[in-house]
Amino acid sequence: MEIPVSGSLFRVREADERDGEVLPDGGTRVRLYLRDFSGMNGDSCRAALRSLVLISEFRLEVGGEDGRDSVWEPGQLKPGGELFIEADSAVEAVPGVLWWVAGGGAIVCDGVATDKRTFGYVLNLSGEQAGRLSVNRNRLEHYDVRWAREQMRLGASALPGWTKLSLKWLWSMERRNATVARALWAEWQGKNVRASHGYGRSVDLDEVGWFRLDRQVGETKHKYGEEGRLRAAVRPWRSAALSQGHLRQREAAPLSLEGHPVPQPGWSSIAADLKGDWRHVVKIAGEWHVPVSEVLRAARGMRIAHPRLAAPAVRPDALDWTPDAVDMAIMEGLLGPDREPWSSHIVRGGGRTASQGKAADEIFYQHRPEDLSGIVRTSAQYGWSLGKLADACAKFAPFVADPPFDVPDRHRRHVCTEEELALLYLQEDDRIWRPVVSPWDVRTVAERTGCGPREALRRTAAFGWLRPIPDLAAVDRWAAVPDDLFPLLRRYVVDAGEEGPWLPWAATIDLAGKWKITLRQAERILAREAQALGLSHRRRYKKGSPHRQETPSLDAGNLVGWLHSVGVRLEDGVSLRDLAYVRPHEMSREELSWLVEELRDLGVDLADAAHLLRAWDDLPIPSRYAFSGTDPSFEGADYPVPATPAVLFTASQQLRQKLSYLWKAAHREARQLNLGDGLVAPKLPGPLKEFSPTWHETAALIETDDVEDDESEWFESPHWSALTSHKLAIYARARLVGVRSAFEVLAPLRAIGALVPELSAEEVAALPDEAPPSPHDAAALDPGYRVSPAGSPLVPLDLVSIAGRLGESVSATWQRLTPYLALEQAEPAVTRVADVVPRWQDLAVLSEGIDGMLPSITGPVTPERLLACAEAVGETTEWVRERLNAYADMFGLNMTPVEHEDGEGR
Repeated sequence: MEIPVSGSLFRVREADERDGEVLPDGGTRVRLYLRDFSGMNGDSCRAALRSLVLISEFRLEVGGEDGRDSVWEPGQLKPGGELFIEADSAVEAVPGVLWWVAGGGAIVCDGVATDKRTFGYVLNLSGEQAGRLSVNRNRLEHYDVRWAREQMRLGASALPGWTKLSLKWLWSMERRNATVARALWAEWQGKNVRASHGYGRSVDLDEVGWFRLDRQVGETKHKYGEEGRLRAAVRPWRSAALSQGHLRQREAAPLSLEGHPVPQPGWSSIAADLKGDWRHVVKIAGEWHVPVSEVLRAARGMRIAHPRLAAPAVRPDALDWTPDAVDMAIMEGLLGPDREPWSSHIVRGGGRTASQGKAADEIFYQHRPEDLSGIVRTSAQYGWSLGKLADACAKFAPFVADPPFDVPDRHRRHVCTEEELALLYLQEDDRIWRPVVSPWDVRTVAERTGCGPREALRRTAAFGWLRPIPDLAAVDRWAAVPDDLFPLLRRYVVDAGEEGPWLPWAATIDLAGKWKITLRQAERILAREAQALGLSHRRRYKKGSPHRQETPSLDAGNLVGWLHSVGVRLEDGVSLRDLAYVRPHEMSREELSWLVEELRDLGVDLADAAHLLRAWDDLPIPSRYAFSGTDPSFEGADYPVPATPAVLFTASQQLRQKLSYLWKAAHREARQLNLGDGLVAPKLPGPLKEFSPTWHETAALIETDDVEDDESEWFESPHWSALTSHKLAIYARARLVGVRSAFEVLAPLRAIGALVPELSAEEVAALPDEAPPSPHDAAALDPGYRVSPAGSPLVPLDLVSIAGRLGESVSATWQRLTPYLALEQAEPAVTRVADVVPRWQDLAVLSEGIDGMLPSITGPVTPERLLACAEAVGETTEWVRERLNAYADMFGLNMTPVEHEDGEGR
């Protein structure tokens, strides 16, 4: 008899009693003969079995030529093998079926390993639940997932008390298998299950919760970009929950967690992925097979930690539905492909290549949250009718302002094609896509698809119930533009919304350079076309203009084109920073200097910095700092800008020099290079000559607008930033002085342009000065915890947001803020303050969108509103009424008396 296994490794032959193969106590002895293979040693049989057999139904002994034996006891998990399963510390949760393990695990069939690897458990499929294997028995093709989840639920009770149950294990389980994590949590809630947390400590999960982002609490390495901002948002809250004493003070952790939620498995993903977008709510709910309301409630709970964790705003409506396959497909159409454009494949499923249209999953455009027209992509990708998709969109009404679609009869059964998508979306370059919305867009897609503009409009106009369609007359006007002019006009036309489209100045210079004609000729051509197209266009080279007979170079035209592509308009002037940002690597600074002189000759408002550009690479280090402000050894900072006071102030801090040193260096180079006054700061006031700024002063007064998410190494040039109460408190803490003393140090810097508020003597005297501000004072002043825009008056919901973050009463937070009100840019819009510690539910019920953000509620609170809020936060209407009563005076609420309620609103 032969058993087919991978590579026909084993051959099993029947033997009779004469060969002595029948054991006296019953059973069968099996001899395994390995193939003749030079790479196998004497232990290969035992090693092969150890890697394949994790559980044996009977006692199994394997002997090797070296005399060593391996024994599998019946029904016990065997350690070792290439899977490295830590069976010695495993706990059997469901006899013969499920074991919890400390590290990697597996799903096995009748005890034999398959290709399925897991974390934290070994699941044995046998008997009626034996999975379906591939022909070579190497791959598990199917098993009963629901039955497996039930085993996890049944086995949850075996984990409490397990020596390997730690927060680290739980975090890994959530990351690797969120479904198992949620099943365990459902069984453990209210049972005070404890998990170890290092150094002999353990925590109660009912108090601490299960939150994968806790892994980063205590890390000292700074994270940048979105990940860094997320970690900073949750770190204070989680430091308090984990009782990290050394972090609680530094992070200004909440003083009380009574208003904070206990997180559950999956909440970390919500915090990271939601981004306030309702479509991600639906997507997460669909992936987890839970109601949308459950995901929203989790986000509302975490909102108290930071506004960036807020759920999207909703209107009261039924949200207890679980997304199905159609809903998930619609989210794909609205959000676009979940990968970067450069990772896009060219050949699609089945070997079918792209046609003249783009497949729905190749159009890299994310619709605005209120725009549902992306269902055309879903229709084309899945072959579903627009009527079916539009009907499914009705349940999204609480998230979008516009009413559900009114689908015309002609489209109820219509399935979109890739050719239609090619007329509805326009690819600008390798990364940028957008919908076709303008008449020049219509001509562009018409040319790309090989039809006329009118035909393209006719076909796209059929989708007018989904999105705005350009006017026929405008499309005809753009169709009449000469072929040699259309690409340039399309590139430069700017759609200013209600103000209408206009044609910028740069188009004239670019056209003149490309066609080798004078500026006046180019402008006349463009003025004629602009008038025919209805574009606003200001002529600059009319009769009498000193530059009208100039013919710009092709390079000058290219340069203004690059500037236009990054949003720099010649009408607003061009800075040296703008030139550095668009300069190609292959263009030398000397070549750029000639173009600067040329553009200045053409009337462009541009600093006379040609000499500075030509000399830049040979300037001494102090001079390069003086005209850049930051370390020019970084490629992204290696460009000159005017030596403004802010630039020189920053350079002084970088070089650890007195202000007078950099001021002298800048003026010396200005004289040698014959630079104008606009490129160097005015004379330094005498009292500041000996001032040596540190990093603390630049952090308080200088802004560089660096974008952490940008993958480039670009450094923006320094400029003054307004000194806010938060920056002042941070500065005072760094200098270990009171706020008044810190203010008095910075106030003299107003003489060189620093944006330090001018306070009266009485206001300065009122600033606290007994000791440096506490971390909680600084956190209370942080504008990141407010809900109102920067520079606007402080509003009641700001106070509730800050107090909730600090875990203290609103009145205590108001007392923290009162000494700093003189530094506010506007008078606070707060007249009364509640003496209550906010709960996460308070932020939700006090906001119109039930999201803890503006606008906040005011005036009458109807029974309908109470019921909607109760459903949103999972409480009763009476509970919500009591919480709102506590804030009634502060928010001007009129609690409508109700004699009878239809339900508890749970």
